[in-house]
Amino acid sequence: MVFVIVFLLSGILGWAFDTTYRSMLVGRYAPGTYIPFFATCFGVAGTMIFFIFTHVPSLYAQIILGTLVAILVEFISGVFCITVYKRRLWDYSGRFLNVFGHIDFLHSFYWFTLVLISDVIYRSFSGQ
Repeated sequence: MVFVIVFLLSGILGWAFDTTYRSMLVGRYAPGTYIPFFATCFGVAGTMIFFIFTHVPSLYAQIILGTLVAILVEFISGVFCITVYKRRLWDYSGRFLNVFGHIDFLHSFYWFTLVLISDVIYRSFSGQ
């Protein structure tokens, strides 16, 4: 049940964060999801990161694995959207260290920062 709550909370908060970021960049409301008010990519990544936090004892391993998992989920999500929906929801093609426009250095850094913040929050609630 905890993983369902983490999935839903991550998806909703991720949608809010991502939509705010996108909207600020273009100056108008700009959601980038197929499901209103929910980002599946953030839900999946958040759940996997939570699993890492609960099963990997080393702080450094949690941060590294969590970041790698989040980046991989973003990459797979980008490929999935193009393959299944024939639509690209984001395009980092012109950015530094991008891979097929699905991931890049800046957004990987954002994931690292988000994982780090999430780990601090998790540790404060879990008593670790």
